[in-house]
Amino acid sequence: MTDEALRLMFEHEVGQDDYRRFLEVGVTDRLRFWQERLISRFTLAHPELSLRAGELEKALRVCEGHGEQLLLESVRGVAAEIDRVVTAETRTLFPKANMSPVGLGSGAAERPIAVWFCPSCRLAHSQWHRSVGDARQPLT
Repeated sequence: MTDEALRLMFEHEVGQDDYRRFLEVGVTDRLRFWQERLISRFTLAHPELSLRAGELEKALRVCEGHGEQLLLESVRGVAAEIDRVVTAETRTLFPKANMSPVGLGSGAAERPIAVWFCPSCRLAHSQWHRSVGDARQPLT
């Protein structure tokens, strides 16, 4: 079964709102309780799929805006608290650009941090910033 078919079945099982919320939060190494419950509900409803561990999570690691599979890269982790400004643009045009440094907290040692990103979000981010006169580039 393809990842796209799994996503469609999952969306049908859990409903559009929970599916969208699941993608917005994203799939990380540590799922939230409500995400684990949705996955359990799906696997119990579809035992015929015989999913391997992590298979559904991999299929759900997509951008909610573009539907593309997310890619993994390292960004700079900095010893600081970083406030993220979330605007309508970041939520709709490039929700998974993930180009900013990651704040590790005051006093933490700087180190690379793995982040998931959408290539189309990165492109949309660059195009949007060029259009408003601010062509920020990824900080790696």
